[in-house]
Amino acid sequence: MQKNTVVLIHGYAEKGESFQAWKSNLEARGYNVKVLGYTSLSDEVTLKDIAEGFERALHLPGGLKNDEPFDVIVHSTGMLVIRTWLTAYPAASST
Repeated sequence: MQKNTVVLIHGYAEKGESFQAWKSNLEARGYNVKVLGYTSLSDEVTLKDIAEGFERALHLPGGLKNDEPFDVIVHSTGMLVIRTWLTAYPAASST
């Protein structure tokens, strides 16, 4: 059975560096893992803005292929980011 790509979604004021141990361990077990960068440390952005940044990061080079299914592991505010993304992009999240 093919495993979905795993996307690691960091919390507020993070860039994903804290996920390196998770990334290494998951890759050692055969998972394709992506740590996507998006701006989260700014008082001027809303969760919807961050979800839009996450959506863009999904499709940048090094991100996911179009309509590629994926699983997520989140930390802290990353849960709010994925929840907002699921609400804002229901068509994308149904694949």
